[in-house]
Amino acid sequence: MPIKFAKRLLTLIARLQAHFTVAALFNITVLAVLGVTSMASRAQTVATGAVASDTHWSTAGNPYIVSGQLVVQGGATLSIDAGVLIYMAPGAGLTVQAGSIQALGLPANPIRVLSDKTRQGQAAAPGDWNQWIFTAGTVNTRLEQIIFEHGKGLVINGCTPVLNRVDIRNQLGAAVAIDLTASPTGVGNRATGNTLNGISVPAGDILGAVRWGLRGIPYVVTGGTVSVGASPTISAISPAVVERGQTVTLTLSGTRLEGVSRATSDQRGLSLTPFSTGSSTQTFLQLAVDASAPLGAANLRLQVDAGEIVVPDALTVTALTPAITGLSPSSVLTGAGATDITVSGRNFATNSEVLFNSADVLTTYLSTTQLRATLPSQSSTGTLQAQVRTPDGSQAGQYLLSNAVALNVQAPTPPTMSIEPTPIALPPDAKPRDITLRLSKADYRDNTVSLSISDPSRASVSPATLVIPAGQTSARITIVPKVAGTVSLIAESATLQRVAVPLFITADFRGANTAYAAPVGVFIPTPAVQETRSVTVANANVGVSVGGVLTTVSPSAWAIGSSPTVTVRGVGIPSGAQIAVVPSTGITTSAVAVNAGGTDLSVQMTTASDAPVGPRRLVVRDSTGTEILFANPELAAVQLMTGTPAIESIEPIFGLRGTIVKLMVRGRHLQQGILQVLPATGVRVDAAPIV
Repeated sequence: MPIKFAKRLLTLIARLQAHFTVAALFNITVLAVLGVTSMASRAQTVATGAVASDTHWSTAGNPYIVSGQLVVQGGATLSIDAGVLIYMAPGAGLTVQAGSIQALGLPANPIRVLSDKTRQGQAAAPGDWNQWIFTAGTVNTRLEQIIFEHGKGLVINGCTPVLNRVDIRNQLGAAVAIDLTASPTGVGNRATGNTLNGISVPAGDILGAVRWGLRGIPYVVTGGTVSVGASPTISAISPAVVERGQTVTLTLSGTRLEGVSRATSDQRGLSLTPFSTGSSTQTFLQLAVDASAPLGAANLRLQVDAGEIVVPDALTVTALTPAITGLSPSSVLTGAGATDITVSGRNFATNSEVLFNSADVLTTYLSTTQLRATLPSQSSTGTLQAQVRTPDGSQAGQYLLSNAVALNVQAPTPPTMSIEPTPIALPPDAKPRDITLRLSKADYRDNTVSLSISDPSRASVSPATLVIPAGQTSARITIVPKVAGTVSLIAESATLQRVAVPLFITADFRGANTAYAAPVGVFIPTPAVQETRSVTVANANVGVSVGGVLTTVSPSAWAIGSSPTVTVRGVGIPSGAQIAVVPSTGITTSAVAVNAGGTDLSVQMTTASDAPVGPRRLVVRDSTGTEILFANPELAAVQLMTGTPAIESIEPIFGLRGTIVKLMVRGRHLQQGILQVLPATGVRVDAAPIV
């Protein structure tokens, strides 16, 4: 604008000052015109968004104004010539997502990356613009003779750019930040006026090959530890809560835990001693907690072959807290009245209280390891949670509370009543005989039983009424047989089921008969009429075996949890014979012994207490693997029982010739049982009894 015209314009403005509104409008208009004129005299290039194809910035486009986020992607190359001036708008940044930057300045003509405030004549400040970020997709990138000012620094992650003579000034944060997979290189670099005049390195593990080759700016580990290779770790500590005065074994689980040489804590009163045993995933420490150790969290520091591990707040020290290890009894019955429960544990005090579902009950202190709690009578079934609380001496009104242990409240199941022996056979000699009245289990209450004989003229029973006290399972009664015949002994109770058993009064017996030795009587009601019968008897198939043959197994049944010696007998059993049980679940066999005559093979069968009960098959083979057969294949079967079978009673004990009699055999461990009658002449027993 000519100077003469400017002077005339100012004179005109002065003359019009008396009219404020017009002068103001005129002034604004003139300034606007001047601004447009000024901008027209300068070129500029605005850059933002994606750089998806090869792009070239030359000085002809100066200055370059980057706004928003500029992203190099799709393998594109951004080439920047020496002397290019780049202004970064507030919050603007540049990211190389997939591609490269070739920014090659010259010593006398560097590339400058500045805050846009500088272009606008404002004061620039650190952090005006965001970072230049080079991600793992960065390839073939080279920065030379560049000045960066008033941003937030450079970030290099997972790539290998070359930086030569890069001057990074007045950045908010570190001049350069890298991750543990980056390998930047270059020489002659400088960092001044930044929050951190260095290359910020994070804590962590370097698991691959990297190179720290960026010279001129120091590498700074800003916190923690940088490990070359995987760091040792601790993932779990048990127990994590310890009490004052305790000495416990800590189990530490994690990775690379071999070679523990030192273990310490930042909290006084904690003494840690490593064990010599352990593995890469688990190690052990003995922890002794002083009675005066401070309460609260404590750090753990562990030195192993792979480095040092620091676990913050690894342990929590508490005051002596009560703990429950068991309840006796572990269940109670509804309606049983008040019940004394013995609570076992540790750290009990004279003022400790037992709680059931958070309600306190009458508690008697027995020792530091036992309390007796009186539980009121319970009216409904369910589960009660038992706990112990002790007043906290360090905090008035507060309590130390133990763990919770379940106490089951069950509905009472009355025991069953039986009479032994059953049935009863007595001679009519008017002599008293003792008979046992038995309950299947102890009851929590007294049971009153009334006793009677269906025909008192033939026998009597005494006492007529008796009480089986709570906790008792048997009582004695006396029967006096008078006149031959068959009657019933009846036991009745308001709290137990009614029982009636037959009583045979006959001169055939001298004493109270039990079922163990009772012959099966054959009763002939009328004189037998002479008959002529034709009977055809067929033998079972006869097996013919060439070589060794097996004939018997003893025992053919045994209880789980036992270790019987099983003997297989036969002919021609070879010395190298082996035996197997099929299926073998729960059974292990010892070495096989065969006698010199080849007639006996012995082996010990160790049977687990949880082995499945039921039939198994014995398989005997010679040294070539050929099976040696049993003469009767049925004899190869053996039975696993829950215990040794025992017969307590049989009903009836008489049967008519030519009839089918249903026997009821009572006893113990009769699962999978097979009943035999000896002598068996003329009597056939069902091969598949219902158990």
